[in-house]
Amino acid sequence: MKKIVYTFVLLLLASFACQAQTLTIQGNVSNGSSVGISNHPVLIQVIFQTGSQITDTVYTDALGSFTKNMTISTAQAPGVIQVATTCNGVTLSSIDSFLTPTYTSSHIFNCSGNQNPQPINAWLNGRVSPTALGDSVELTLWKVVQAGLLYQSSYYVKDSMSLGYVNYGFNIQAQGIYVISATSSNSIYPRTFYGNTRFDYNAQHIHVFSSGSVNVSDIQLQTLPPIVISGIVSGYVPSAAATDSFRAILININNNVWTPVDTAYFFDSSGVAQFQFTTTQSGMYAILVTLLNGNALNYAPTYHDNTTTWTTSMPYLLAQNHTFNIILQPASGTGNGNGGAGGGVFNGLPVTGSVGMVGIPVQLQNANGNILKVVHSNSDGTFNFNNLPFGDYGMRVELFGVPSTTYLFNLSNTNPTVQVNFTLGTNGIAASMEEVDLTVVGTYPNPAKDWVRMQLKAKDGQTQTIQLRDIQGRLMLEKKVQLESGLQEIELALSGLSQGLYLLEITGAQKSVSRLIIQ
Repeated sequence: MKKIVYTFVLLLLASFACQAQTLTIQGNVSNGSSVGISNHPVLIQVIFQTGSQITDTVYTDALGSFTKNMTISTAQAPGVIQVATTCNGVTLSSIDSFLTPTYTSSHIFNCSGNQNPQPINAWLNGRVSPTALGDSVELTLWKVVQAGLLYQSSYYVKDSMSLGYVNYGFNIQAQGIYVISATSSNSIYPRTFYGNTRFDYNAQHIHVFSSGSVNVSDIQLQTLPPIVISGIVSGYVPSAAATDSFRAILININNNVWTPVDTAYFFDSSGVAQFQFTTTQSGMYAILVTLLNGNALNYAPTYHDNTTTWTTSMPYLLAQNHTFNIILQPASGTGNGNGGAGGGVFNGLPVTGSVGMVGIPVQLQNANGNILKVVHSNSDGTFNFNNLPFGDYGMRVELFGVPSTTYLFNLSNTNPTVQVNFTLGTNGIAASMEEVDLTVVGTYPNPAKDWVRMQLKAKDGQTQTIQLRDIQGRLMLEKKVQLESGLQEIELALSGLSQGLYLLEITGAQKSVSRLIIQ
């Protein structure tokens, strides 16, 4: 899976966008009814007539949908598209072909029954070199998730016979996409990822969806540059359930251009974590640390000088080894409410063919500018803040080195949700509000008995279909309504329905699902 799309690459590509064409690969993974499966991995492989190919992994959004946009040239067409995913231990695949670069390919996967991944028993076997007599190598297994790499397990192997290499093996019990890294006790070698790179975003992914042995390529340890940049991260409460994973990005700053040059993943369970970088180039640097799991929602990504915004961070001149003490800055939280704010982060205007930017942090602020919560954009560039109390807020994208507009908005009974699009252009990231076509303001009474009313706010006149389904997905009631612009109420009769939990769905141009209890 691709990691954070780095700023300097995006700005370069944007200038050539008018010369390229877009191949769009989209689809949906569901459980056989209208309910999609979220955060489900989908493998995409495109083979061009030239013999070259692109392989990537995307994850479904909250509705089970996925989208991958590829900018290709006329010379690369025609080609073949293969899309695959795994449900209940069975791999499903779909093949399509394209003749011209501008093409939309759709793929629908139906996973029926229990969606919990079936257990597997697989082994990843490989070798790490070079080593010398007495060298100890730490092998670490990582799982690829939407925000980056998530730590799984690690152990040490020692070269006690001066073989020049060590063998390793990881037992895999759950389906997924994995990465292996190796760190030697010999100080000239830093952490090296599978694929022989020190950079996690260049690491080679290993797809494991069935039992058996997988022999992977050797890992060649990379030489350690002379300047060592280390750090201690504190100020957070460790999670009780598991080891906490962190990501630190080393950023070189030259003429106010912020360029990421290395990424480190590390973990901790005590409340004090450590990371380390190495580089051969002295100069101005910044470091950005992000907590990836556990209590991550309670803390904002924090720079080396304990700031949360690149414009207020002071770059540090590195000419020799240095240690930073970083205190993660808290996100104060939002409480519970009936409001919501969402949108997307795009490289260019958010129209058909736009590229959604993945893993980009979006800050939600209160009226005083304090950070309440930080989320990262999904595989299609979208993001969402739920359960917000009514009141005044601000929202901005924190992409280091790129100026960003803060969008101010208010949530209330008459305006409970907003949609904000952030677009990357040559002058930075700008924000614009997109009016929601339809908002479900409220459903009452809930629990209900003989009837229920839905309070809806429509942007304009539109036709919608309201459906009531039981928890097995069976359609129990359906009503087509013609809505007018503005606030209005729709009443549904519930007589004759059994007690229990139901899903109340609106299935027009904009889908909405809410829970209803019938007594």
